[in-house]
Amino acid sequence: MNLNCREYQHQITLLLYEELTEEAGLELETHLRECGDCKNALESEKALHSAFAGDMASWDVPSDLLVESRKALADELDRIEKKRSWWRMPAFSVVFTPMRLQE
Repeated sequence: MNLNCREYQHQITLLLYEELTEEAGLELETHLRECGDCKNALESEKALHSAFAGDMASWDVPSDLLVESRKALADELDRIEKKRSWWRMPAFSVVFTPMRLQE
């Protein structure tokens, strides 16, 4: 899969949080060795993370927050997909088709 620089730069945050698959991480790291713009974006993102890291050390964040957040996101995405697929059902599309006035 070939990505453009914009897509690679979106993956940089995921790389820093170790959220990329091994394959995607290796592909991004290869791209970073070849692309100065994306390498600069990585360095900027690292600097931002370093700036926040000192402040975040004093935060009291529950250890299961990430797990709960991911579950809530997955549940919401499932809910949206179910809602969207309901409107795609053929039986309902007939009911909601605008009626034509008879002349």
